[in-house]
Amino acid sequence: MQGDKMKIALKLMPLLCCLVATVPISAGGATYCEIASANVSFGTYDALAPARRDTIGSITVTCTGSVGDKVSYSISLDTLGQNGGYRVMTNGEGKLYYVVYTDSWHTQVWGDGGGGSSVVSDSFMMTTSRITHTYPIFGRIPAGQKGGSSGTYSANLAVTLAY
Repeated sequence: MQGDKMKIALKLMPLLCCLVATVPISAGGATYCEIASANVSFGTYDALAPARRDTIGSITVTCTGSVGDKVSYSISLDTLGQNGGYRVMTNGEGKLYYVVYTDSWHTQVWGDGGGGSSVVSDSFMMTTSRITHTYPIFGRIPAGQKGGSSGTYSANLAVTLAY
């Protein structure tokens, strides 16, 4: 079959690969944070389906320090590989566009704070010696992308923790 009648099913592998970093938070070096991301997988995508494909992943920040220490940071995503507001997954020569958001309403594009994108910021006081905060990643593949071929698509994002 050819044209609009051809059904393309795409199996997508994890969108985000794990990034773990140890970042000092306080001037004395007593408090530090580790950041990790859970893989995000869109599953099977049908280019002829009328609906978009959404998924949720997460980024986790675990801070270790002394009770009473103040911790402030922001989490940004790289903008490399972007095409406007869209990011690109590849499969050899095929491309599949997607967007990563900070909110479940899919209104705030997660990026580095430039070009209208948002970063996720948090600030808190250490109430125990170890605190973990989890931030959801909302991914979306717009419907009707017919440029890609069937197969496995993947992309990597660099996650940055700034304090």
